[in-house]
Amino acid sequence: AILAATDRLFSSMGNAQEIVKQAKLLAESTSALVNAIKLESENKKDPDARRQLLDAARALAEATSKMVEAAKGVACNPGDKQAQEAVCKAAEYLRAVTNAAASNALKKKAMRELEIAAKQTVDVSTQLIVAAQGAGASNHNEASQSQLISHCKVVAEQISQLIQSVRASVANPDSPSAQLGLINISMNIIPP
Repeated sequence: AILAATDRLFSSMGNAQEIVKQAKLLAESTSALVNAIKLESENKKDPDARRQLLDAARALAEATSKMVEAAKGVACNPGDKQAQEAVCKAAEYLRAVTNAAASNALKKKAMRELEIAAKQTVDVSTQLIVAAQGAGASNHNEASQSQLISHCKVVAEQISQLIQSVRASVANPDSPSAQLGLINISMNIIPP
């Protein structure tokens, strides 16, 4: 909603009434985002994560306030091109602040999805290892069975590392080193 409102605001240059309308819609959308960020910060136990969220909400609120002030200038002086440009500049800044705040949420979502995929990988790999070990009774080719068990040991080691990385990432969701560890281990499991 915020990106669409800023796009519409940019495209309505020259139409003061439409600029004010889009600025109002943009302010409403960013206000809702500020409230959502504040609400999320209340659920954080980590003081640093809480502070980061509140800083993002504060920056977003300040950028919104500047854009609203610029829109008031357009409402008072509809024909003033400089006032219209000031609204566009304020909206561009607001968009950048919004992107910065949203990128954090997107990273967290991506990490949650990676954690889920890693857990599924552990489950499926464990089942394959059990099946490979169970195949030994009916596999009469000793070289083949030996190679299968050897590969299972490699996979088991990687799974162990993956489990540790998932646990670290879940326990420390705001830790860049825990996130990077999970990413690296996940990439090692997937062959090129």
